[in-house]
Amino acid sequence: MNIKSLLIPLTCFLALQTACADNGTIDDRLYSFETSKDGYINAKGEVVIEPRFDDSYMFYADIAAVKLNDKWGFINKKGEIVIKPQFDDVVPYGGEVIIVSVNKTVQEKNGKTTTKKQYGLMNGKGEIVAKPQYDGIMYFADNYSLLRVEQNGKYGVMNAQGKLTIPIELDDIRFYYGYIEAQKGALSADIDAQGYVVGKEIRFKNIGDFENGIAKVWTKTGFGFIDKDFNIIVEPIYDDAYYDYKEDIIILRDKDGKFGFADTKGKIIFEPKFTGYGVFDNGLAAVQAQDSINERNQTVKGKWGFINKKGEWVIAPRFSGVKNFTDNTSTPAASGELWGTIDMKGEWIIKPKFNSLYGFSKNGLAAARGGYDEGWSEGYINRKGEWVIAPRFGGANNFDDCGVALVTYRSSNGQSLIDEKGRVITSHPHISNFNKHCVAWVRDDNPLYGKKSGESAYRYSFINAKGKVLLNNIESLRAAEEGSSVGGAYDSVFGYNGLAIINGGTLVNEKGEIVSEKSFTSIMPFDHKGRASVVKNTKIGDTWGDRWGVIDNKGKVIADALYDRPFDFEDNGLAIVIQGSTGGEYDKYGDWRDNGKRGVINDKGETIVKPRFYAIHSPSVKLGGLMLAWDSKGENATIYYIDAKDNIVAYNEMVNGKRVLKNGKGEIVLE
Repeated sequence: MNIKSLLIPLTCFLALQTACADNGTIDDRLYSFETSKDGYINAKGEVVIEPRFDDSYMFYADIAAVKLNDKWGFINKKGEIVIKPQFDDVVPYGGEVIIVSVNKTVQEKNGKTTTKKQYGLMNGKGEIVAKPQYDGIMYFADNYSLLRVEQNGKYGVMNAQGKLTIPIELDDIRFYYGYIEAQKGALSADIDAQGYVVGKEIRFKNIGDFENGIAKVWTKTGFGFIDKDFNIIVEPIYDDAYYDYKEDIIILRDKDGKFGFADTKGKIIFEPKFTGYGVFDNGLAAVQAQDSINERNQTVKGKWGFINKKGEWVIAPRFSGVKNFTDNTSTPAASGELWGTIDMKGEWIIKPKFNSLYGFSKNGLAAARGGYDEGWSEGYINRKGEWVIAPRFGGANNFDDCGVALVTYRSSNGQSLIDEKGRVITSHPHISNFNKHCVAWVRDDNPLYGKKSGESAYRYSFINAKGKVLLNNIESLRAAEEGSSVGGAYDSVFGYNGLAIINGGTLVNEKGEIVSEKSFTSIMPFDHKGRASVVKNTKIGDTWGDRWGVIDNKGKVIADALYDRPFDFEDNGLAIVIQGSTGGEYDKYGDWRDNGKRGVINDKGETIVKPRFYAIHSPSVKLGGLMLAWDSKGENATIYYIDAKDNIVAYNEMVNGKRVLKNGKGEIVLE
């Protein structure tokens, strides 16, 4: 056996493009070892199967692949051969089946003979379910019960029983989100996870996500919709089509830009004929009637009105502009150039007299722009149309749920927050939206920073809805997740964990509270379990340096910053860590290989294996299993079998040019 054999669960035959399975099928009691031949030991370091094989793999289910006389076969846990050696290669890790291959001599069209690898499948009982006759077989990374099969440059799908559920006739296949995307020429289709072609033919260029049992499709003729059985419910003939899931209705647009509607069963309510369309709110949608031609042969823009989901006019089209009914009380509407409000019957509540008007906030106020007498400024009115906050602003946004509104002045580029009485709470050059906890960040352009480098530099603060400063003097601010940063006045900086990073390494929650002290140089993005690698200047021995640890999304330290590289926890709760790095080198694949010592910790930060090895492998098994470690690279490396308490139960070393297996006491077990 060579070191490659022990590394297979990690590399999983990259040359064959297969994937590792974390399904608990790798045996956690028997481990292959090497002297002059390969055998197996248990977790106590006791020899269970005497060494007599040329090469071997760990157990998959109840069988393990072994090599004899240059051919691969399989043994059971008693060491008995259950499948005679007959294969030239095996991929024994992943899914319900084992990929096997044989080398066959084939004759080319030019008369020459070549050796060609042919792939087949065997189940965990040792039964051949697909004879080795295919050019390639690989697992789908997201679904190990199905396999991609290749033959003569075409692809199909095979299940774990060796049955071809998709004929080998496609140009490409890939698995994603529970479906398989099948490619044939310029067209594609989704195939369900059982492998049955839905729709019976490949006819879609693209299929969107399913919502409430329907999905948008794109064909060479246009856009339409299909149901969950991939039956077309809206013919794909439209320039665009989209689903309003809140109101459960499909919006259609033709090549002329006209809008129409369909229900989710595909029944057309209106063929596209409306020049403009808002969205459905409270059962009504704002639509613009078709343009018309007057007696002077001039185009007259269509008027706006409201329809219901049956396509019936509820409010006749007689307005030059409208907004959506966001509540069941009123909405802004325009007559000519002036705006007022109408009720749900289309009757005027506030007669048109404002140059612009927004919808009403929960506090009953709406931002409006006055006319000449008001200096064309903006202020706030009540539902009677009376000025409550006099028009004196260059721009005014509606009040948010925190009871504040953002306004600007004509004489200044800055922004101010006002309360419901029009009093200024605070003013800053840039103010973000308030979050659900009524916390916002503000940014001042600071001329003292960035002067030497010529770069812009800013200072940030967190404030509440009363303008009180919660955190001040923040030099940098970004979301605590990858790809998010402050790029404008209204960007959200809180990641999906509800945290922001300030001053490079301090964590802040959505309430503006510091959840970790300023002790980290930087913080990496959080993973799906709310963990992030952090850097801290730490002293080990007599040496200070930036080292890595891990925190949770509340700032609690999971692993102290003691390690020389960032690391990720595997699904089994273990992570390989590195200490004592002084450099490294690039391997033959171009990947950087750090020369520090490797160990293992769990997700509580407890040391499982002290960092002292050149390489270590932590398989996805219970902690009662063994871990494999190497003291150096190359064929002369000593291989250690280590338990969950960091005890060496056995090790395999070179003695006088031969492999010798010793137990944890250093006593020779086999040589």
